[in-house]
Amino acid sequence: MNNTLKKATIALLAMLCIMACGDETAFTDPRDGKKYKTVKIGTQTWMAENLNYEAEGSKCYENNPDNCAKYGRLYNWKTAMKVCPKGWHLPDDDEWDELYRFLDMQIRRLMVCDDCYKYYQQKMMVLANASLMRNIGGIQ
Repeated sequence: MNNTLKKATIALLAMLCIMACGDETAFTDPRDGKKYKTVKIGTQTWMAENLNYEAEGSKCYENNPDNCAKYGRLYNWKTAMKVCPKGWHLPDDDEWDELYRFLDMQIRRLMVCDDCYKYYQQKMMVLANASLMRNIGGIQ
């Protein structure tokens, strides 16, 4: 599987698994006071929503501030590499691989446990129907 496809698969699996596999908490960015949901998946803590810190080299989708409020900001690569809050960073390939292995293990567990699978399948359907799936924005 190529790296881009693997990351897209991981992001999709993580979105489906956030509520089922992770413990949700919150983080406040001291630079602007914005609060972000975080989730612990396995041993990793990930942002459960996109960063919305205004910096040079960032913009709102379609230059619409409502899109920033809803989806977070878009960053060029140079800005993305330096805009993470203190203690946070963009995940590297090893961190993506660790997330993938953890999610793969969770899915395999669900496949051998009929009751578990049905429970999490229902939970994930409720999340999808309620549009609560979020993007992974970074790792702590």
